[in-house]
Amino acid sequence: MAMLSALENLLSQFFSSSQTDSGGADVEHTQSIGGSPDSNVANSLTCVERPHTPKSSISTDVEGGSQNAEPNTAIFSAFETLTQWRSPFSQLAYETPNKLPTTAGSQPKESNLALAQAILTPPDIGCLSGSSASGSRSSLKCPSPEHHVQDGNSGSAERLTVIQKGSAMEEGQVKNSYSSVYPYGVNIVADPERLKNPDIAWGIKWEFARLTSQRPVTISDTLLSELRGSHVSVASTLRQIIRGHSSKRDGNTSEKFQQWAQNSRESAVTAPWEELDREDQAWEKGTDEGIGLKAEDGWYGGKVQFSTTLDWDDRKKMFRMHLNAPTIGKSTQFARAFHSRSCITVRITKDALRQPTLKRYLKSCHRFFGRDFYVLDASTKKVTLVDANARRPGHDPSTERPDEAVGIQWMINYLNPMELNQNQSVSKWRARFQLSFSDTVPGSRIHPGRVLRQNDLELPHDGDKCPSEKVLTDGCGRISRDTLKTIQENLKLHHPISAVQLRFLGAKGMALAMLPPPYEPAEPGDIILRPSQIKIQMDPRYATDEAKLTIDIVRPAKISTPARLSAESIQILSHNGVPTSVFLDLQRNCFEEDFSGLVDWPEDKPLVKLAHAVAQTQNVLGSRRTRLARGMARARGLSARSWDEVEEDQEEGEPEGDERSTAWWPDDISGCPSCIAETCLVNLQAGFRPESLPYLKQKLWHRLDETLAGYVDKFKIKVPHALTGTLVPDPLGVLEPDEISISLSEPMDIDGSKVTVLQGPCLILRNPAKQETDVRKVKIVNHPRLHQLKDVIVVSVKNKDRSLASRLGGGDYDGDKAQVILEDSLVKHFRNAATDKALEVPECVKSSYQSENGSVAGLLAEKQQSVTRFAGRLSDILLLPLNMYPGEYSIFHELAVYMHGMGHPEAIHLGHMFTEGLDGSKTGKSVKEETQRADAKQYKPFGRVKWKRGREYKRKTEYSNERNNVVERQILRDKGFGPFVMDQLRDAGESLHREILKRFDDRIGRDTKWRSAQTEVVRKWASACRAQLKQREHDISQKEAVGALRRLIDDVDVDSSLVTRDIDPLDHWMQAISRAITWVVKKGNGSYAADLTQIYSAIVPIAKEHYVLTGKKFTSLDIVTRQDTLRRLSFEFAEAVPLDDLLTPMSPKELALLKASCAYSLSHKVHLSSTADSILLAN
Repeated sequence: MAMLSALENLLSQFFSSSQTDSGGADVEHTQSIGGSPDSNVANSLTCVERPHTPKSSISTDVEGGSQNAEPNTAIFSAFETLTQWRSPFSQLAYETPNKLPTTAGSQPKESNLALAQAILTPPDIGCLSGSSASGSRSSLKCPSPEHHVQDGNSGSAERLTVIQKGSAMEEGQVKNSYSSVYPYGVNIVADPERLKNPDIAWGIKWEFARLTSQRPVTISDTLLSELRGSHVSVASTLRQIIRGHSSKRDGNTSEKFQQWAQNSRESAVTAPWEELDREDQAWEKGTDEGIGLKAEDGWYGGKVQFSTTLDWDDRKKMFRMHLNAPTIGKSTQFARAFHSRSCITVRITKDALRQPTLKRYLKSCHRFFGRDFYVLDASTKKVTLVDANARRPGHDPSTERPDEAVGIQWMINYLNPMELNQNQSVSKWRARFQLSFSDTVPGSRIHPGRVLRQNDLELPHDGDKCPSEKVLTDGCGRISRDTLKTIQENLKLHHPISAVQLRFLGAKGMALAMLPPPYEPAEPGDIILRPSQIKIQMDPRYATDEAKLTIDIVRPAKISTPARLSAESIQILSHNGVPTSVFLDLQRNCFEEDFSGLVDWPEDKPLVKLAHAVAQTQNVLGSRRTRLARGMARARGLSARSWDEVEEDQEEGEPEGDERSTAWWPDDISGCPSCIAETCLVNLQAGFRPESLPYLKQKLWHRLDETLAGYVDKFKIKVPHALTGTLVPDPLGVLEPDEISISLSEPMDIDGSKVTVLQGPCLILRNPAKQETDVRKVKIVNHPRLHQLKDVIVVSVKNKDRSLASRLGGGDYDGDKAQVILEDSLVKHFRNAATDKALEVPECVKSSYQSENGSVAGLLAEKQQSVTRFAGRLSDILLLPLNMYPGEYSIFHELAVYMHGMGHPEAIHLGHMFTEGLDGSKTGKSVKEETQRADAKQYKPFGRVKWKRGREYKRKTEYSNERNNVVERQILRDKGFGPFVMDQLRDAGESLHREILKRFDDRIGRDTKWRSAQTEVVRKWASACRAQLKQREHDISQKEAVGALRRLIDDVDVDSSLVTRDIDPLDHWMQAISRAITWVVKKGNGSYAADLTQIYSAIVPIAKEHYVLTGKKFTSLDIVTRQDTLRRLSFEFAEAVPLDDLLTPMSPKELALLKASCAYSLSHKVHLSSTADSILLAN
């Protein structure tokens, strides 16, 4: 008790020793007299403030003052619920004084700090101190007892054998405690001794190690001196530096290509060098600009992605970690706070994932250039390594506890302290690290005195902890309109926002705008957090850290329209009364609207309609904006997926030392985009026509075919009168049960009228939807008091049994999106599920899962018994999501619904098996082996249901045994069932697919008159040229030139049945041949003919190679490999025929036009002559 009293006094000194800004508000922390609604809290602290704190005067201390105020009781008055405001840190300090690591404060007194550490430091920690970024702390590490720690990079200059001590051991430490520091050994990835020079920038070390992994170099003092300098100055010459110190030589063309790639526009956007230099400068200045919102130009750091690929070398039976080129990408709160270099993403290949020793390997310390990295976060196919030595700018090492010097213990305490989150399960505690590594951008910074806390609105429940489905405000807090305006300006959005999805101060979820008086009373804060949002109780030592007081934006709330049905929602709608004919009509209308512009265009006018149809159906412009925005795409509402997630889908093999392209980036040499749809659009905008350019026709047909197949396979049925938006709870309590409110900033077309406030009956759902209750009929009401909440779906908080969001597939309000359907043909036939039995998780599902979860408190108890065992257990927990795939039960559920119906107990059971598994990484639950084995035995032999066996499925199963199993086991539906809605939609979709492709082919074949005219022009030209050459056919001196020109004429003059070409791009080559003939006939000069022959001879092999390499198997390669192949060919094409080699003078532009026109004339010849070559190459 004496210790507890001492700590309470210490905390009281911290919160009372704060300053007051000039003109700022006063804050008083007083003990509330009434009881707290929170059953776990005996007393609460009220934080009240005068509401005009200048945003620019945020200090690092909590403000002080003496003003008192009564708790606000106006909000939720309809429910007669008392609302109490509390500062989260104040509450934390008061409620859990016996768990705090140290006191908070800008400059704590040494005696106070010592007292706090004496109270809180666990006894007999048995660990070494060290691993601090500060030079004042020693780094004590002993030799590894494991002599066979794997070196994952065969190109490393050395292997670690002995780790020397930096100083003598401190008193009380165990002599041989290497296992405490590195219980799983050290994996040296890239750690050449001489590259540890601090004058060499981190990014240069990384790039040097990456490039030299395939090119041995001799490290000398001269080389090291050339590597010193800024990232920009060294990176631009790094390849030349390496070549100068390497015995390996590339060909001249390869060197030129690499030099071009380094200086391309793509490199200018994606190259990280300027960004790294700016981060370094900000770090050296100590201004902490990297966290954002401090630089005049809006700059923030953490945008550079350092990543590796972990593969399995089957020959050597070892893991190999390859460095990937650093690039600009998403920014995370962690990278902004600790520098981009402090975080490394490890993408794991399929071969590596299959190895039973993978987790053992990942548990080790991974060394990069003298710094130790450990796994801190994981997903199914990647892990995140963090620098154990990383600290915040201005960090005071004296505030660290002794045990925090080991491994990443300090980082864990900074991000997600175990001592303060002991009541969580270890799996949920582990999942909270994702808050620091999610794709965000800084939006606004909040003074700690203006952070308020409000209790959640809950339904009556048993026990202390309220079930999530009974929390009517689960995951949604509030935010001031001024703060939202600041966020809008910082994100450079051109429209006001009513809510944002955010990460802030250990909390996550949505923040909904506070309404102005008289709708709501003015509140004394900028942001209000609810208990359901606060996932991490933060360490008070870092309570005033500006990185933690920054609102990090995931995405702003917005409404998108129209919406598309999913296969799951179609089945539920059909089960609940919607006739199949309604879906068939919507499907045909969708196909006709989306594809009519792609199969019908005018014969003699610019193809504006066709270009527009390509841009719309393929979202070309949106893809361009997302590509350029990179890490800002999601925050600006441009993309639902981050670039990291898109590129993560690509399987990566062993990287080359050469420069590789960025996925989906256009080729700067040829100007050709990477995406087929964008390629079609660019060609159409340039004036080419599909009926006259075989290349464009082929690309357009292929894109049309693939898009149609996607529409059929994924059942993309557009619903005109439908929208998708973010769910938020009603802040005023004015909506009745099953009522929602939607107010739009942009009008929506409803039956010919433009409306901004919707009303009437509708259906609401969220994906994934598995149960018959996951779609619900509700009513949109027009409530004037909610009109200011634009572009969000406001739902009632007056439901009697559970929140509306929880009814929709177990959702909440932390950013979940929902679809709202107003289409009368769907709404009028739909009826809600007769019972709510599908809402409850069956007992058989609960008993099918096992959990080795445990609590954080139990984990800390293990630490007291054995530090080594604790380290292993901690690593296991951090790697929990690795290789975890819940998708199998989704397939089983599809089969059960097909065979037995949506409401059958088996379908309900398997639907819950899937949804329970989705949160396995958070809950720590996994399916029992015997249950999984029994379910797989029952359902796996069927493969997939018939309506799921589309093009992509057939591609994946073409060379597997699964296809044979599907043929052997026929899937039968229960008696009494009619045709299944999905089977009917697939049959109708495939029919529409064939119909639209036929319309495209018919449109191409309709231009016979135009084609004949073009062919006639070429025929007349060829005839005239041949007649002119006859004048010199007996001239021996011009025999070679005449023969060459005849061959060029023959290649241009071909049967129109073989090829159709536009005369315009062909005209330049035809005119050049005519000019060469004139020189031969009238001047007896064959030099120009020789130049054309040289151009022709250089272009033909490149064109043939292009045709062979881009055969049928080309599209199965990953996008980066395809891009690199095409860019090498385009570079060879551009470099072909140097001007100095020509006999006749011409400008670079003239030569480029001749080569392009020549290549256009060869399209048919390359196709015919390369067919045999491509067959041989494929075999």
